[in-house]
Amino acid sequence: MRVAKVCKRNGEVVPFDLEKIADSIFQAARSTGGFRQDIDLLSSFTPRAERIYRQFLDLKEGEISGELALQSSAYLEGYLAGIEEHVPSVEQVQDAIEEVLKGQGFLDVWESYRLFRWGRAAVRAGHISNEQFSKSGLPDEKWSEAKRWNRKQGVDTLEGLSTVVADPRAFRELIGLSTERYELDLDEAVRKFKDNPLPVIVVAGPSASGKTTTTNKIIEKLEAKGHNCKLWTLDNYYRGLKQLKEDQFQDYNYETPEALHVPMVQRHLSKLLEGKEVKQPFYDFEKGEREGYSKKMVLREGDILIIDSLYGFSPVVFPEELNKQFFRVYIEPLNPIIDGENERKVKLTDTRLLRRMARDSRPQSDGGRGYPVEHTLGHWHYVRNEELRSLIPYLPTADHVVNGGLAFELPVLKGVLYARLPKLEEFFQQRRLDAYIRGMRVRGILDKVTAASDKYVPEDSVLREFVGEKK
Repeated sequence: MRVAKVCKRNGEVVPFDLEKIADSIFQAARSTGGFRQDIDLLSSFTPRAERIYRQFLDLKEGEISGELALQSSAYLEGYLAGIEEHVPSVEQVQDAIEEVLKGQGFLDVWESYRLFRWGRAAVRAGHISNEQFSKSGLPDEKWSEAKRWNRKQGVDTLEGLSTVVADPRAFRELIGLSTERYELDLDEAVRKFKDNPLPVIVVAGPSASGKTTTTNKIIEKLEAKGHNCKLWTLDNYYRGLKQLKEDQFQDYNYETPEALHVPMVQRHLSKLLEGKEVKQPFYDFEKGEREGYSKKMVLREGDILIIDSLYGFSPVVFPEELNKQFFRVYIEPLNPIIDGENERKVKLTDTRLLRRMARDSRPQSDGGRGYPVEHTLGHWHYVRNEELRSLIPYLPTADHVVNGGLAFELPVLKGVLYARLPKLEEFFQQRRLDAYIRGMRVRGILDKVTAASDKYVPEDSVLREFVGEKK
């Protein structure tokens, strides 16, 4: 059926306006540098880019957004085929736009659009204020500080970083300075908490940001000052793979907050804050299901509950009556670096993807998950989808942001991972453009980085969470 009307959030039915859709897509593209950001970046890595973006190569920016709006309308029409008298909702229109942006390989534009969409949703729901709404998804002050720091050390470009790697003494010094900066950031988080003590500290951040190491270090620093901390991990509260839908590539979306048994999480947290004992469930990651209980927990007077969770800021998991008792720490690996040859930024999401590929591909006996790197790459679209919906819009509510970025990590990640990077042709043939494009990007980054050994990386470094113990 042809889309002629749309139902607004207040229930009002209005004419379907293709120009508004085109404008929203255009604004998302403009905020991230335009459609050429995606086209030119992929073109520098593979001739396949011409096939992916063929229909857009000769179009101007405004023409591209118009074409994508038409395709979004066609997508909706296909979705509504056979449904009589149905008026799509605003949310269904936005879903269609997102599917088209991803399906045509405009990942940067899709991320910008999705972040804006769910940021505005958080404002409407009253979870964040208009002043807290961040279109960039970055802690701007912290980002600027990181750029200045990298520039001062001469590692704000891939070329500069490779120059430092070539000098063992300079590279060891860079490792030491990066590690010191991270530790000082954690000290600042602890200082802020002591100025405003609350019953719970939540450590949240996107996938592969270093939450586990950061959480453990905060606990160590607090206990060194005489505090008693209780670590509560939400990993044991997953519902289980049998309750999730398997996709056509035998994968599951366990990245969403709804993959947790949220009522049990909320019930147990309420009991803990009341001083009552709870039995934590046990989740068997090999079987992909919960069975039995792991341990009992109770909070005594003066104890600090520490929560390590990707979903720690999500109002779906922790409603207002609970999270008002939280001191919020957000960790993001901020490592501003550009490819000086073409002046393009190395994307933070790509660095985290490399981290997770390194961690996931390690055997379980070495603290990894035993996944092939192809699995992690193919799964990443689920990761990014949920970060942009359930985490990043709430970053401005953090009491402190820790920069978990390490200026030396790309050379080390290349050393442990480069030989295991997957072949990408199958992703291209399956039209899994998210995996193909991201795979091309991370390979292109590592191609321009000089590999380095991890022998100088401290055993308690946040990077050890991903590359494992020194061999």
